[in-house]
Amino acid sequence: MTAWTMSCPAVNVPVTVWIVRDDLGMIAARDAAEIPGLLADANKILWQRGLTLVQSGTVHYADNAAWLNPSNTTPAAVYEFDALMDSSSGTGGVELYFVQTITGDNNVNLKGVRRIKGIAIAQDGDATTIAHEVLHACGLADIYPQITILPQGTKVSIPDVSAPEMLPSDWCGGYYEPGLMQKFVVARLIMSPGGYTNVPLPRADIPSGSVWGYRNFSTTGDPSDELELRNVGLSGCHQNPVSE
Repeated sequence: MTAWTMSCPAVNVPVTVWIVRDDLGMIAARDAAEIPGLLADANKILWQRGLTLVQSGTVHYADNAAWLNPSNTTPAAVYEFDALMDSSSGTGGVELYFVQTITGDNNVNLKGVRRIKGIAIAQDGDATTIAHEVLHACGLADIYPQITILPQGTKVSIPDVSAPEMLPSDWCGGYYEPGLMQKFVVARLIMSPGGYTNVPLPRADIPSGSVWGYRNFSTTGDPSDELELRNVGLSGCHQNPVSE
């Protein structure tokens, strides 16, 4: 499937890069030599929105072991997370903070997270992660092709074959291979955080508008209540990405 694109004005987005190291500056969360390649690969996705990430200046280092593994799980951890992202402000673009791990709600390990003050990328985060989080900063939401029912852990996928009402802002010229399931369409979207189980589908598409899918990755209720049109397309990109 090829991503549908609309005319978007070309915008160069300045990127301030921070790499967190331990207190002695010996253990770095990321090799600075990787950064140009990561940004170049992220730009291969973001061109659909007319965005190009351009590194601003040299790499900055934050030598603080308390910032290597940020977390959202406690007030103290959130305070440290905010302190890390106060390393820069008012840059007029995106601030990327490369760390070792990120722990989110319910102790879930995250590859990346977008916060108002910046974007954190874990060691297992890649260019796709960067593009995903930058698009969050543009106003887009997550979408999931399947959902886990708690506490039993049963996984339920979007049950339907792709149809016009599930992709009202169609980006494939109205053609889909016969029997193509909606879950596989969703799994190809850049705003699908993890794709679909172990199916190696490329996550790169930005549709023209909203797409039908799950809004959360888990629920304790009826999974059908989590299905809705999700703001994952170009029509929902209402701003250029800027970290405060």
